[in-house]
Amino acid sequence: MPILTQVLAQTRHQAQTQSMENKSMSTTVGEALVKYLESSDVEVIFGIPGVHTIELYRGLSQSGIRHITARHEQGVGFMADGYARVSG
Repeated sequence: MPILTQVLAQTRHQAQTQSMENKSMSTTVGEALVKYLESSDVEVIFGIPGVHTIELYRGLSQSGIRHITARHEQGVGFMADGYARVSG
């Protein structure tokens, strides 16, 4: 089972367990994705906030992952590529 599927299943199970205990909890896909990134030891991500990625950014605000943005998508791609080459 892929790791992201495991994280989503675990998150769903936790939400169901807590709702059974009359506790209110809901996890967005963005929050689950950020949990997955943290479990994969991701420290830095590159991107441009927008309508299509807003849930990711909502989850990102509660994590220790550093986000780097740029003005243009191509620039972000080059930045991520350079970072990956230098950091290994």
